[in-house]
Amino acid sequence: MKIFYGFDTMCMFCYGFSPIIRRAYDQFKDQVDFVLLPGLMWRKGHDKLVSPAVCQKLTQATKRVTMMTQQVFSPTFYDLLSTEPVLNSFLSGKAMYLVFQEDQINPLDFLEGLYRKLFQEGQDTSKMEVVLEVVKEVGLNEEVFGQAMADLKDSQVEESLELLRAKGIDSYPSLVIEKHNILYTYPLNYSSYQALEEWIVDHMD
Repeated sequence: MKIFYGFDTMCMFCYGFSPIIRRAYDQFKDQVDFVLLPGLMWRKGHDKLVSPAVCQKLTQATKRVTMMTQQVFSPTFYDLLSTEPVLNSFLSGKAMYLVFQEDQINPLDFLEGLYRKLFQEGQDTSKMEVVLEVVKEVGLNEEVFGQAMADLKDSQVEESLELLRAKGIDSYPSLVIEKHNILYTYPLNYSSYQALEEWIVDHMD
């Protein structure tokens, strides 16, 4: 049995869901094959220019996230949105790809670090220097990691998009269980860990 978690490093709803997925990952990662798949939602050709209209929509979305999950967004995040940045999650998604290869690092520690930088500190994780701050915080060598990022081909990272499509994942966050070549999609409940735990356990029987 495998669990596929599709997420994006700049997705507000993924940030809201992160405490629940963290509990599930920590509980079940040694019992099932738990596969984390960055969605690269905002990438070259799909960048998100935060115009005033987009800023208003994103601000409204943050309120829904907080209402559903109790996850809060800092004033500095709203300040960032007001600067009309061009958001691109490819760089941080690329970093996640490398972190998956680091056996001594829990990848969710890194993902939560990215969420903290963006949503709680208002730092743009489209920028390499911000990503490398998280690299340092989880105990990896910034220089070595930066070189690995430069050497990693974009096409290797984009392979995750093909796997997402193969598992029927086209929005984030999404959870899919694969068992005996059959896919089961979780009907997302953003606020209940018990619901997710029961869904996973039911499929383990």
